[in-house]
Amino acid sequence: RKFKMAESSYDKAPETERRDPDQELGYEEEENMEKQIAPGESEEKPEGASEGKKIGITICLIILSVSTLLVLTLFLYMKYDDPPCDEGFYYQNFHCLSCHPLCSKCRGEGSGKCYSDSCISEKKATWNSASGNCTCSSKMYFDLVGGKCSSCHPLCSECSGGTAQMCKQGTCLGGSTYNTNAGCVCGDGKYLKYDEEENVSCQNCFALCSKCTGPLNTNCLKDGCTAEGALWSVEAGICMCQDGYYPSLAEKKCSKCDPRCRTCSFSGNDKCDACNTPDSVLNKDTNTCECVKDKEFDGIDCKNQKAYVTVLAASSITIYDLTGGTDKAKISIAAKAIYFDPTSRILFSAEGNAIVLRSPVALAEIKRIGGIHNANILSIQKVTGNQYISFAEDNKVRIWTLKMTDYTFTFNFEPEPGVAIGKVGFSSDKTKLLVGVKDSQDIMVYTVGNVTVEKKIQSGLTGISYLTATTIESKIKIIAQHETKLALIDFTTGSVDTTYDTVKGAVLLSSGKVAASYTDNFAKVQTIGVASDKAVLKDSNPEIKKA
Repeated sequence: RKFKMAESSYDKAPETERRDPDQELGYEEEENMEKQIAPGESEEKPEGASEGKKIGITICLIILSVSTLLVLTLFLYMKYDDPPCDEGFYYQNFHCLSCHPLCSKCRGEGSGKCYSDSCISEKKATWNSASGNCTCSSKMYFDLVGGKCSSCHPLCSECSGGTAQMCKQGTCLGGSTYNTNAGCVCGDGKYLKYDEEENVSCQNCFALCSKCTGPLNTNCLKDGCTAEGALWSVEAGICMCQDGYYPSLAEKKCSKCDPRCRTCSFSGNDKCDACNTPDSVLNKDTNTCECVKDKEFDGIDCKNQKAYVTVLAASSITIYDLTGGTDKAKISIAAKAIYFDPTSRILFSAEGNAIVLRSPVALAEIKRIGGIHNANILSIQKVTGNQYISFAEDNKVRIWTLKMTDYTFTFNFEPEPGVAIGKVGFSSDKTKLLVGVKDSQDIMVYTVGNVTVEKKIQSGLTGISYLTATTIESKIKIIAQHETKLALIDFTTGSVDTTYDTVKGAVLLSSGKVAASYTDNFAKVQTIGVASDKAVLKDSNPEIKKA
């Protein structure tokens, strides 16, 4: 515009006042272009010269403007932090780089470079003014895979991952404890419970369980049924107390019922659900177990108010009142053998190939067990607990365990070939099995559960009808009977110490004492090695075999 204005002024002005427009604009011509104009001469300009100058000047101005803009932009980029990048990115070295996943604006790498107003709430991120960065909310951790905040395990407030093992020590919640290998866990006897608001806590299992999924005995795990007196019921799938015990919730164990109760709901005789022995009955009105007539409770069991003796004859079993010598009960049974178990207070009788359990006073049948032997049973004795031994005419000895409704074999013994068993017995500690060889004076000694002969003893008695062993004065003594002789034999030396004559039947009562029936129809309790006898029963029945 200035160029055109100058040119216009030049054309209109008088010749004497005209000036070179280039000089007015401050431009000077090169020396080889300068020319002196004489008075009266006119200057001849080439056609298009003015337009060329205009275009050149315009191009120079454009280049100058673009360069200035580029320099200014670069200056601003270097001076200020605000980058020309999309949200979630920052500018560095002519590149847009990603911010930390928890913030939308930043000035560099890492959560510490985030701006305070840029924490992404959708990712559960919040600004931590103390540390000056975007962090995860309480009970959450930064998940590298998802690039967001995820929940810790419910049992901890700080963690490095979502499992209980990733919980940090000292941050356990809900009653849980820290385990080096497992992290925050509910201890033994507790389970993890969620409430309606998704809060969690460790709650107690059923009292008998150390592992469970809930508070009931149906929530117990099989390997967690470990309380004292407890057992796992396969049928019901629950942890329960065995017979004779009840669940003590406060002590977390099974406590013993009253001795009169087989099952109960709590301690005391008035909490019985079933009675312990055939000699007591349940009063359903009071839930108490009461002894039957002629029985009384001695603190352990219902026992006779009087003493009785059981006599086995050829075709009968008779119960005698020991004081008066009168019959208490009698049944006509051709039993081969009888055995009275003082612990269970049950009389066992061998009747053919069956063993019958009878009440000790009324002789009423309680249970009949068949199939233990394939032949007539000749003897019955107790080993220990619920284990019993029986011997039959098939020349076999069997040890079996009596159950509530059945029995199981635990040992099946058959002697070496050619040996016929005449009688079997036990040592008082039930560790040695004594076998009297039929029609021989030999007594073979076995360790229970082993079929190898440990030693042989010459008894001096052929055809032993009774055989047992007991400890007398710290020495093992074998008691053997043959016909009318009762012999006391030293277990170690095999020598016969003492013999008693006119004996018909004998049975070991306790250490050093034997009950024997004699040919004069007396039944006596006799101390081994002592000459004096105590007569306890006089009977007129000549068929008495054993008492």
